[in-house]
Amino acid sequence: MGERIPLHPWIAEKESGQLNIKNMVLSEGEKAAEIPKLSASPTRSLQLGRPLDFAMVSDHAEFLGEVRVCAIKDLYPDAYNSRGCKALRRNLPEIAQLFLTVYMGGGKLGMFHHSKKPLKRFKYCGKKGKDCFKASETVWKEMIDSAEAVYDRSEDCKFTSFIGYEYSLAPFGGNLHRNVVFRNKRVPKRVISGMDAKHPELLWDQLTKKCLNNKKLKNEDGHGCEVLAVPHNPNLSGGRMFSRKLRKSFNLYDKNQGDFDKAYVKKRKKFEPLVEMYQHKGGSECHYYRPGTFFKQAPVIDNADEFCSFEKFPFNNLIAEKESRPEKWLTKGHALLFSRVSTYPTKKDFIRYALKRASTRK
Repeated sequence: MGERIPLHPWIAEKESGQLNIKNMVLSEGEKAAEIPKLSASPTRSLQLGRPLDFAMVSDHAEFLGEVRVCAIKDLYPDAYNSRGCKALRRNLPEIAQLFLTVYMGGGKLGMFHHSKKPLKRFKYCGKKGKDCFKASETVWKEMIDSAEAVYDRSEDCKFTSFIGYEYSLAPFGGNLHRNVVFRNKRVPKRVISGMDAKHPELLWDQLTKKCLNNKKLKNEDGHGCEVLAVPHNPNLSGGRMFSRKLRKSFNLYDKNQGDFDKAYVKKRKKFEPLVEMYQHKGGSECHYYRPGTFFKQAPVIDNADEFCSFEKFPFNNLIAEKESRPEKWLTKGHALLFSRVSTYPTKKDFIRYALKRASTRK
């Protein structure tokens, strides 16, 4: 087996008052098949013991077009001079995070409509988001070309570069992200983001239509687009990754949508036979602690498997800290309780729980 390294390749730097956005894959792609080296100047460097077998640069699908139209004045003058783009160029990290919070975190009312209707784009994207859609296609094409450029198709087959991106839905901070991985270069002309598919079920439906059943992507042998969606960081999903009923405001069909049924399970198994266990935002295999009580603030060990203590984050969603936000606000930052109302992870946030629950259901 090789090692998967999810990277977010967009880097930005400010020069002469303008924002220059570069794709790290284009500048460093030719080095991807070598042994990656991480320099921590001036004292040390880190390097893997062997070359990577495969890798995928999985940039966030959301705002690929928006960032491009905000950065290129000659092609998109109206967008470039818009209030939103000016703010983005002044402070890329902060404003980009605000965009994600508003669109992917539940700040848009459209998120609460139980429908297939996509979210509206920013005004500077043009009528019906046309400019941003077109710009995102350009960025996506660059990502595809970059991956293809370093794929070793010789008999040695020393390195495989997958084409893909990250679907970044996170209602109220509950991580429902997926890494969308394509098997070959026959892929849709545009990424499907959380703005286009505001429910994971809708992501699968659109991948079925635009990838699996897209006749235009099939070759003379009948082989076409093939894809997987790999959930990551269930530990930060607030229980939503493995429990449909918790998503009362983010269901596809209606507000009374029940738990998993056979049709749902069949569809999810088709697209998601894999799930991520570990990354730098914590381990998702199994729980180790349970929340404390009013009298015992520290979390309590609740698992005999000592290996489950590895890489455990003390919160269960992307926007929380160790204690729940309401708790910290009420106590002016000094937590008094470490209780079940806190955001400490529970069994429902972990893969073992989901597998056990699935094995007991008929």
